[in-house]
Amino acid sequence: MTAQGSGRPSGRDRVLSDLVAHVRKHGLPADPSLRYYADRLNTSHRMLAYYFGSREQMLATVLAAMRADEREALWSMARTWSLRDAALAMWSYYTDTDRSKEHQAFFYVFSRALEQPEAFADFLRSLDAWVAMTAELAMAEGDDRSTAQQRAQLIVGTVRGLLINRLASSSPEIVDAAFTAFVDGMSASRRRVAGSRVRSRP
Repeated sequence: MTAQGSGRPSGRDRVLSDLVAHVRKHGLPADPSLRYYADRLNTSHRMLAYYFGSREQMLATVLAAMRADEREALWSMARTWSLRDAALAMWSYYTDTDRSKEHQAFFYVFSRALEQPEAFADFLRSLDAWVAMTAELAMAEGDDRSTAQQRAQLIVGTVRGLLINRLASSSPEIVDAAFTAFVDGMSASRRRVAGSRVRSRP
């Protein structure tokens, strides 16, 4: 969104960009209120309420914007990758220690979204894009749409679940190894299925 007739980002977009940068760097506080962010962004809580509505709507908008940035960054690289390579790259991206604060913020908002799905509807919808992107890669490898969507749900759900374990674990390398084992097992299963199809041909 840009200021009308100017081509420049609107005031809301500039504030959203500042909010995203702040959350990426600092994560979320125990009580992420509008006043808290107004103080840190040198604006007013009334302006934040004008731009985003409630605190929940602001958090949902910030996290949805962060997810969109991440999808764009990964998808620009993943278009020509195998599904296995894409899954490993996704894991590497999300386990980067420089991103630990934003991942903690994601799961905070995710837990709130489960409690208040109506307030976080846009955020929850943004999660479906990861499944759609992963399904496209699976179809590029020959899966039909139904199988591709199932595999995509499995991969994205496993990434999300193991990331929670990793954030809480004192031995993150074990969680990393578990994810690699999952991806290798999935790839081996796919090769067996593909081999079975070849052998069954007349």
